[in-house]
Amino acid sequence: MEYTARYNGAIWPEKYKFFFYRLIGYFSFLFVPVYTQKYLSSEQYLAFPMMVFYLFFLVGQWFLLGKEVDYRLKIFFRVNSNMDRIVYRLFLGMALFVIYFNLLHLFPPKWINNLYWVTWALVGAFFSWPTRGKIIRESVTTNFTEFKYLDSFERTLLGLILALFILSMPMIPRVTGVEQLKTLIDPLGKISSLFWNFLQVSFYPFIKHTRLHVLGVSTFFYIIFLGSFLVTFYALLRSFFSRRLCLLGVFALLSSWNYSTILMSDFGATIFSTYFMIWVWGMLWATRGLSYRTGLFLGLITFLGALFNTSVFYFVLIQIPLFYFVFFKSNTLWFRKQFLKYSSFGYLMVVVILILNPSLNILPFKGSSAPEIKEIYYLVVRKGFFGLSLIGLAILMTKLIWGKAYFLKEFYFNIGKFKELMFFAFLYISVDWIFNMGSFKQYSFIWPVAFFSLIPLEFLFQKISRLRSSRNMIYLTYILICLLDSQFEQRVKIFIKMLGS
Repeated sequence: MEYTARYNGAIWPEKYKFFFYRLIGYFSFLFVPVYTQKYLSSEQYLAFPMMVFYLFFLVGQWFLLGKEVDYRLKIFFRVNSNMDRIVYRLFLGMALFVIYFNLLHLFPPKWINNLYWVTWALVGAFFSWPTRGKIIRESVTTNFTEFKYLDSFERTLLGLILALFILSMPMIPRVTGVEQLKTLIDPLGKISSLFWNFLQVSFYPFIKHTRLHVLGVSTFFYIIFLGSFLVTFYALLRSFFSRRLCLLGVFALLSSWNYSTILMSDFGATIFSTYFMIWVWGMLWATRGLSYRTGLFLGLITFLGALFNTSVFYFVLIQIPLFYFVFFKSNTLWFRKQFLKYSSFGYLMVVVILILNPSLNILPFKGSSAPEIKEIYYLVVRKGFFGLSLIGLAILMTKLIWGKAYFLKEFYFNIGKFKELMFFAFLYISVDWIFNMGSFKQYSFIWPVAFFSLIPLEFLFQKISRLRSSRNMIYLTYILICLLDSQFEQRVKIFIKMLGS
């Protein structure tokens, strides 16, 4: 008991230090971007990095909320990498903040402003309050153990990915206000008013500064949506490939010139054509659930999709019987009912969106058109690395049909998980085509091509697994191939022009 008393007395200085360090870091990411832009300088070269820091603050709150809900509900699931857990917590926290900020939006403007600051004060105090577990185990790096043991090639490639992602930021649309920006991003009015309410509260400190408000919303669409698209793509790849090849796959997608040209022609593509891959990853994640409480995330990821396209409602009608009768058929009846109960919260929010935005397409094939295969052809032809996708597709088809072929006998690939991936992808494309969702385009074409392009390299690396130096040279060669046809100098010019505008 005497030892315990001495130990408890020694822990209090650590608690105070932890609490104040957390508070300083927490409010620095909030106050520095807000007050630097509003009162010191609103020049683009300073406003852009400050807005990025503010977005990091928002993303951090989503992650911490998702982590807290995950901990309180004890949601268990199998993961292929630490990134699965990060992506899941980010989307979970974001969905809950969308709901909460829409509740704040019901109040008068003065109340919204006060509740905005009260919210962050309470959240900051809660997440900064020290517990023994936080002091001993928790740090920023503990959430990114995936990248703790990178070798020199992988660290270099990760740095290139981060640099290229920032340099690929498109020009900020020249508009006179957020309403005009809404029309530019969503001319057909598909995006729910709930999402715009969420953005309005998220950027409430800048609401009276039109230029900063437009910059914040534009940066949000690029940093958040395309950033989450790339991170989710990495998490998806980790179900099939090594960490090294997954980084190369993300870099190949990002270095494609189509990645930038899509943004130049259609800023709304950051939403409408990225949800396909996120939904597929979400379905694969849900099938690995070890707890019926994973249904909560399945419902909320569907709710996030419905914010941008009400036709996602049809996935609710598919997901309920699919998980109840197929994927969880070996579980007890009680388990399946509980899973459905937890997922019903997100499904109920989808119904709320339908009530507020009654634009559901109920006529099959109304205005539908088959996907343009020529776009995929041009994508493969214009980037040398993507030429490997044809070889990768041939290898996988051979593996599926003649699995015991001599040259594929020692090639290991998770065929069972790949069949699930193809099933969910085919399901999404079918619903998209039947109900004219218009989301299977642009970025929806790039990630499958990048996926298949990695298969020949995986096959080759398994064949020469003992020749480390040879694998490193091949890896470096393909990094250079991706970098050389990335139009790097054009991206830099656009980025400099964006900062100076």
